[in-house]
Amino acid sequence: MKAVIARSMLTCPFSNLAVEDKMLQLYEAKKKKPPVLNDDTVQLFTYYNEPSVILGRYQNQFLECNPEKVKKMATLVRRNSGGGTVYHDSGCLCFSVITPRAMYSPKRSIEMVSKSLEKAGVPGTTPGPRHDLWISENKICGSAFRILSKGAYHHGTLLISTDLSSLKGSLRPNPFDSTHIQCKSVGSVRSPVVNTGGDPVRIREAIENQLLEEYGVVDVTRRTVTSLDSDEREERDRLTSLVVAGTPTFTHRCHTRSLTLDFKVAKGRVASVTTCHFNHNQIAMPVLADCFSRLLVGECYSRGEVLNCLALAEGVVERADASPYEEENCAACIEAVVRELEQEGF
Repeated sequence: MKAVIARSMLTCPFSNLAVEDKMLQLYEAKKKKPPVLNDDTVQLFTYYNEPSVILGRYQNQFLECNPEKVKKMATLVRRNSGGGTVYHDSGCLCFSVITPRAMYSPKRSIEMVSKSLEKAGVPGTTPGPRHDLWISENKICGSAFRILSKGAYHHGTLLISTDLSSLKGSLRPNPFDSTHIQCKSVGSVRSPVVNTGGDPVRIREAIENQLLEEYGVVDVTRRTVTSLDSDEREERDRLTSLVVAGTPTFTHRCHTRSLTLDFKVAKGRVASVTTCHFNHNQIAMPVLADCFSRLLVGECYSRGEVLNCLALAEGVVERADASPYEEENCAACIEAVVRELEQEGF
């Protein structure tokens, strides 16, 4: 049996996820070319990321975290695998066991990590039903997977010395969003967490050695990742755009005491917005609704973008069939709308 043991020196989450995915694709035939790796090779990729909030492929970021807050303290990322949202930082060892599809076994790989921790001086870990790891009632490692036609990976996030206050603060959605968004996205299963402690160098080496033992490896290739090749850069750029473009379709009702805005969002951008229940000035409502639609449709959906567009509305309130009276009242109405949305926590 052969093995590739890869360690990344990069800390950009988009870059590390790109490398991981390209390692998986080495088992796939492309453009009539045979795969680079055969069924006799397993791979292990380990890395640390800068502070990051990593969404599962099918998750809605507004239901998992507060994107506006996250961007001030971490990088928001959407990965290719499913599962829930996790937090990464320099105290979180990320690992990926990448195998031919016939050898794919998340149960086997998480038990391998548990044995590694025991040998590295962290006893008492127990694999969970979701192929995660626990110490007593606290989770120390979450996991997810991706399966292609010829290869698959099971990857996880091992909390060694993670900043748990940042973790908890980053994975808390804005209540205004979580109570007003309708979406068929995959939700995270939240659990209490704890760090393993221990020597991160020893733990990393123990996982590598355990993989060699587990699979009976006799031929090892070691790789240190310090930069990306052209294919990996292309995948990194795709992952960067996926944060917004990969957002599942959802509706968001923004309701204040005088206004209701109903947004439909597709691929992270406003597909439509309807305005109703406008108490400030019913006469101006048709003009205002038309203005909101022209300003917001097609824009990236976020709290900041919506408020910025509304703030700009004062200068573009015009419609061919609008009377001067209708138009002159819209500026005051828009100002009231922005103020109320901010007060409501939008």
